[in-house]
Amino acid sequence: MKHITALIAIVSVLIGPAALPVRADIPEGETQFFTPVPTRRAENIEQVTSLGGLPGAIAVRGNYAYVVAGQNLEILDVSDPARPGHLNRIPLSRWPFQLKFVADFLYAATSDGLLVIDLSNPLAPQVAGLHPELRIFLSGSKVSGPFLYNLADINGLQVIDVSDPIHPVEVAIYPAGENKRINNLDIAGKFAFVAVNGRGLQILDISDPSDPPEVGFYSFDRSVDDIVVRGGPIYLFASNGELVVLKSDFQADAQ
Repeated sequence: MKHITALIAIVSVLIGPAALPVRADIPEGETQFFTPVPTRRAENIEQVTSLGGLPGAIAVRGNYAYVVAGQNLEILDVSDPARPGHLNRIPLSRWPFQLKFVADFLYAATSDGLLVIDLSNPLAPQVAGLHPELRIFLSGSKVSGPFLYNLADINGLQVIDVSDPIHPVEVAIYPAGENKRINNLDIAGKFAFVAVNGRGLQILDISDPSDPPEVGFYSFDRSVDDIVVRGGPIYLFASNGELVVLKSDFQADAQ
């Protein structure tokens, strides 16, 4: 009991006695157990509503949100974010885990391949096709012109021709290297800035997307979780919380 009393005394010193409500009905000399003061859950943010169930991937365009719930695609009206309205439910034959808008289509990554959903009628989408040869991950992918640049897990950077969105075709894979993985990428002009785990930054010239040569690199011994290029410096966000800012000779061409 002495150890517990001592511990409470230390906590009282560290966080202040005002934070430790004391019960008057406990005799002097006995341990006083207290309820910690609850911490604030938010600051400058207020929850306005929530939706039940087990939603998975979500994609928002304009006033519509497309939410995966199991093997259903739920369509919500989010014109009033505080009161989203349910508009439609489209049964799917697969369970998507990632979504990406490509022109007037919604790409859905599933374990059975790439599911293409036609959004020409945004309130009544239609499944346009399934491509089992494209088992891809859409997280971090970027669309530039008629091409989708996708992180192909352990394979590297995957380039997919989406000029015909219903029939996407893989045109190239840029290997990340042995035991390497591409964590993220950004596209600026004719260059792809690729964050490779264990190597750092690679810059690819995508003038010919079917054969993108490496034209620059920056070695970085920490894992890069994200990369942003917006007409100025290159921002690398490392897994240890470090932000690295780079300047490249290719930026003038990329703007």
